[in-house]
Amino acid sequence: ETADVSGLKVASRDAHGPTTKLAIVAKAGTRYQPLPGLTVGLEEFAFKNTQRRSALRITRESELLGGQLNASHTRETLVLEASFLREDLPYFAELLAEVVSMTKYTTHEFHEDVERVLHLKQASLNANVAALALDNAHAVAFHNGLGASVYPSASSPVQKYLNEEYIASYADVVYSKPNIAIVADGASTDALTNWVGQFFKDVPAKSLNGQTLKTEASKYHGGEQRTSHPGGNAMVIAFPGSDASGSKPEIAVLAALFGGQPTIKWSPGFSLLSKATAGTSGLSVSASNLAYSDAGLLTVQLSGTA
Repeated sequence: ETADVSGLKVASRDAHGPTTKLAIVAKAGTRYQPLPGLTVGLEEFAFKNTQRRSALRITRESELLGGQLNASHTRETLVLEASFLREDLPYFAELLAEVVSMTKYTTHEFHEDVERVLHLKQASLNANVAALALDNAHAVAFHNGLGASVYPSASSPVQKYLNEEYIASYADVVYSKPNIAIVADGASTDALTNWVGQFFKDVPAKSLNGQTLKTEASKYHGGEQRTSHPGGNAMVIAFPGSDASGSKPEIAVLAALFGGQPTIKWSPGFSLLSKATAGTSGLSVSASNLAYSDAGLLTVQLSGTA
């Protein structure tokens, strides 16, 4: 069920189980960031100190209630989520409201936590040849927007501009009512709308400093790129795909027919790609349609020995 609570989009599904998952989905993925690293910075500042609670208090209270907190991002969204027992919905609704409207973007947390984790994630991406190949395929296909890397590349001069002030400025644009949606699984619509209306009153209706997100429409370009990497070999063959609204349903069917990854353990699989590569040892291949709001990418990913 969906609802509008004072300008906030709310959606819920109630399975009447003992647990609930509550998430804030913000239009703040890497395609919208004005500079590389801002989305990651915002993700890492989630559940840190707020104007009402310290990061330690947030962690300890969540643990005592048996809850789990997580922040993640994709090319289009930033997701802040909490999983907890059903009766603790008021506490976690209030906590998520604090995160989006009262987070303190402090210098010491940026240098001690955010910046350090950013460099670790950069290193992790650079060591994963399959992820790098997929990242590069997006860059070649879309250039800007969806072509932006999910993490800043090692060559990005993030140290010259990325700081707590830039991240706070980006948060001012991102965490506004038209730009976020609140989604719950395991909560009734009445309960969710009640607590959202009570705790999310401080979320601004628009950016306080007048900034707006860059929202250019995606355009497929295509091309070719080769990168030398000592960590292994991977290749991505990509074509224009179907967007999230399913404008080209035949693309999703084609991706399923190609397949690649077996669904039965120890079985080579029965899809077209599985059969085509059955006699090749050390080769991993899969096909998928990566759907985005206004574009898609049909990919065939291969990795293995040269």
